[in-house]
Amino acid sequence: MIDAEIDDLKTVTTEELTASGGTDNSETQSKSSSSNKLIRRKTDADISDNSFVFFIAAYETTSTALAFTTHLLLHYPEAQDKIRAEVQNLLDTEGELDYYSVNKLQYLDQVLHESLRMYPPVYLFISRECGEDVDLGKIKLKKGTAIQVPAYHIHRDPELWGPDADEFRPERFSPENKSKIHSMAFQAFGAGPRNCVGMRFAFMEAKLALARLLSKYKLQACSRTDN
Repeated sequence: MIDAEIDDLKTVTTEELTASGGTDNSETQSKSSSSNKLIRRKTDADISDNSFVFFIAAYETTSTALAFTTHLLLHYPEAQDKIRAEVQNLLDTEGELDYYSVNKLQYLDQVLHESLRMYPPVYLFISRECGEDVDLGKIKLKKGTAIQVPAYHIHRDPELWGPDADEFRPERFSPENKSKIHSMAFQAFGAGPRNCVGMRFAFMEAKLALARLLSKYKLQACSRTDN
């Protein structure tokens, strides 16, 4: 959010303000767009308001994501071991886990994405307003209609994710496979210029928590663990 602070009110395109779940890339972020739709950069008040939202809206969603991810790792110890090996290798080369180094944990990123796909913490509150009348055949939407996006159902749709949509498979989000995913199929943080403002923060927080946890502990199921 600090990076959003400015000295003057220059304009940027909505595309330039769209958050990304990937690692920071200054070249990509500074790339100009041909879009004519311009909006004002963030002011101090905008930054303050959004920072407040981080505190009141980010706690439960991130803790829920961590709970489901650790639950999955209990049932898939091979994935847990692979993350642990990746984290240990990073510690051997980088020496510590921080914002920059944790973004190099590719397999952890895949596991977290797959966990969010299977169990999106926010699955009923992603909504948009119809900007114009739309005719979808049997369904006709009037301008101004509130549309609620069913993230959970989209994330389990075999037409989007294949016949194994209900299975835990982090390889879906590997570099070679990620480009094959429909751009609107992953809705854990919404999509477009008004997607979740805390997306990058949530990913960083979850990655750091899981990396530190798995670097010191091995998670095992017990008699009270649900299937």
